[in-house]
Amino acid sequence: MQLVKPLFLLGFMGCGKSTLGKKLANALNVPHLDLDHMLEEQFGMSIADFINSKGEEAFRLQESRLLKEWIAKPCIMSLGGGAPCFHDNMSTIRNKGVSIYLNYPVKTLAQRLSTSGDSRPLIAGLKGEDLEIKISDLLSNREQYYLQAEWVYEFSETKMDPKKWILQKLSEVDR
Repeated sequence: MQLVKPLFLLGFMGCGKSTLGKKLANALNVPHLDLDHMLEEQFGMSIADFINSKGEEAFRLQESRLLKEWIAKPCIMSLGGGAPCFHDNMSTIRNKGVSIYLNYPVKTLAQRLSTSGDSRPLIAGLKGEDLEIKISDLLSNREQYYLQAEWVYEFSETKMDPKKWILQKLSEVDR
C-alpha cells in the first residue's frame, strides 16, 4: 500500500497522535511530521513559551502557515489539538488529504494528561474534576471541527488497535 497524499491525525491533546503517527509512518514508509514539534524547532522555544510571549493568535497563524507549506507531500502529519479549529485549516486538511479523528472519552484523556504539568498551557495546573471539566469545555468547541474528518476512530467502541484500524481502512480504499 502506498500513500499518495497526506494522512492527518487529529484529536484532542493527549490522544496519542504523535506516537501513532510515528508507527504509521514506519509502516507506510513515509515521513512523519509532528506539527507541534516542527513549530517548536522553528520558534526555538516550547509552544507554551511562544504562546506566553506572543499570544495564541500568533501561534495559530504560524501553525496554519506551516500546515500549508507541507500539505502537498505524502506523509503522516500529527496535528496539534487546536490546529483543525482555526483559520481555514480543516477545509485545507479535508481537501488535500485523508483525515482521521482519534476520539477518546474525556476520562481517558484526563488520565493521560494528568501528568503533563505545565507543558500544555490550556490545562496547566489542572487536576481531577477541574481537568475533566476543562477538557469537556474545549472538546465542546473543537468537536465540530474534529467530526469533519473523513474517518473517526472511536476509542470506546473500536476494539482494534488504532494503527491496525487505520491501515485496514487505507487498504479498503486507494490512498
